[in-house]
Amino acid sequence: CAGRTDAGVHAHGQLVSFQTVLPFPIGQFQRLLPHFLPEDLALKTVWPVPEDFHARFSARARHYRYLLRLNAAPDPFQAPRCWQYPYPIDTAALAKAWAQCQGNYDFGPLARSQSNQRDSHLAVYLSELRPLGELYALEIVANRFLTALVRRLVGTALDMARGRLSADY
Repeated sequence: CAGRTDAGVHAHGQLVSFQTVLPFPIGQFQRLLPHFLPEDLALKTVWPVPEDFHARFSARARHYRYLLRLNAAPDPFQAPRCWQYPYPIDTAALAKAWAQCQGNYDFGPLARSQSNQRDSHLAVYLSELRPLGELYALEIVANRFLTALVRRLVGTALDMARGRLSADY
């Protein structure tokens, strides 16, 4: 797979590399594979790639969209797909806090430490707050992510927007 997701996170557009020596035509493979997948996985498309392609190591960027429901009473129908944040939030302050993620930084202090993690520097290409109807999306695109980093960045940005942390934290 292109990468892992944190617990409770849903992946859209996840790439998977698969090599076989079996003479399956791609169309037949695309028709048969869904029957072997669990209910919570859906196959969108199958296409051939060069032999040196690897879904995880060939990726140039990864994109997270963290959904928030702000300043509203809890909705049990929204609970599985977003964080229902119960505290008053100034969305302009949240957008400003989130935008500070963009750039090249050492994110090690905010990531869960991993014994195999050698480098905690990331290049964040995009970090924007976008309204999506009654939800807000914290979008972040980077060359890679560290374990639990996005979840911790979201919490930090919300604490900054609430004034619990300084605006330059």
